[in-house]
Amino acid sequence: MKYSKSQKMSLKNSGQMVIEMILVMTVLIAIIGALRTTLKQNEAFKTLVQGPWQVLSGMIVAGYWKSPDQAVKLHPALHRNHGSLEGEPAN
Repeated sequence: MKYSKSQKMSLKNSGQMVIEMILVMTVLIAIIGALRTTLKQNEAFKTLVQGPWQVLSGMIVAGYWKSPDQAVKLHPALHRNHGSLEGEPAN
């Protein structure tokens, strides 16, 4: 079976496209792997989450926008207040 010149070019081009897609996927996988390794070594996600979480945790624990250690000291339950049903005497 003989192919015309345009059919031969078409067959060559389809093979070239497959090779190029494989190369593009290989490069993308290599870039993603290098980026993942770099972010894991620098603990970038940890710093992105841990910083804001400290302040949010203080708000959850004690109602103050501070770290939990500082916020617990400011919690109203730790104030030396006293209450009385009778109230204070009027002088």
